Amino acid sequence: MSNELLKKFGGRVRQFRLAKGMSQEVLAAEADIDRSYISDVERGLRNISLKNIFVLAEALEIPAHFFLLESKNILERLEITLQDLEQLIDANPSLRGFIIGYLAESKLSKFFASDRRITALNKFDDHDRANKHDLVITYRGNDYTLEVKSLQTATVRPCMGKWFENAELEAKFQCDASDRRSITLPDGDSITTTCLKFGDFDIIAVNLYAFGKGWKFGFALNRNLPHSTYRKYPAEVQQQLIKSIIPISYPLQTPFVEDPFILLEQLHLER
Repeated sequence: MSNELLKKFGGRVRQFRLAKGMSQEVLAAEADIDRSYISDVERGLRNISLKNIFVLAEALEIPAHFFLLESKNILERLEITLQDLEQLIDANPSLRGFIIGYLAESKLSKFFASDRRITALNKFDDHDRANKHDLVITYRGNDYTLEVKSLQTATVRPCMGKWFENAELEAKFQCDASDRRSITLPDGDSITTTCLKFGDFDIIAVNLYAFGKGWKFGFALNRNLPHSTYRKYPAEVQQQLIKSIIPISYPLQTPFVEDPFILLEQLHLER
């Protein structure tokens, strides 16, 4: 292959790997190929053999010829212009929030997939009710679950001192389930609610894009989030449910941190 073809092929390998939420280490293990070989292929530095093309395709669970297909961009596939798309998104705030939410999950998946400390990563289908977590990552041999949320754009404002001191910006994010469902509390009682429960996941990742600072996240442990104050719930139930609307600041303040590995290491030491 020419250098241009090698780079194009390597880009397709990387595209399919990231779409699967796999790190280079995980793909290398699945294909029984050295990680450095995967890295060279993705950078267009390796003239890959036909045998290894099929090995990678099998590991990625795609037909081998997918690596060679010319892909159209999203605008070409939908037969619209960039202006059409911009107008559609600007006219529909809910659509914009929907897109940003999925982009946040994608950005976070790529962040973890590119870090060698994460040895496995899973993104379950949104309709898989048996696996409600947005992301499951493996760190030091243990699995940890993450919920990914986004700021409510309309709540972003300069810090007024009501929720935080010495912050530049503040906002709120919605921290609940997408629909009402029955959950069982530790005492065995069941309630129907949209609230998330303490212990439902390990870490929350809040997408801070609406602060205008790029694709950054604030991370916090599940147990350190505020509890529900919904008056219709008895006090003992409130203590077991996470507050539905939570304030957050920029720069981040307790319980949020910018580096998720601080929290992952803390959880690892506790296990």
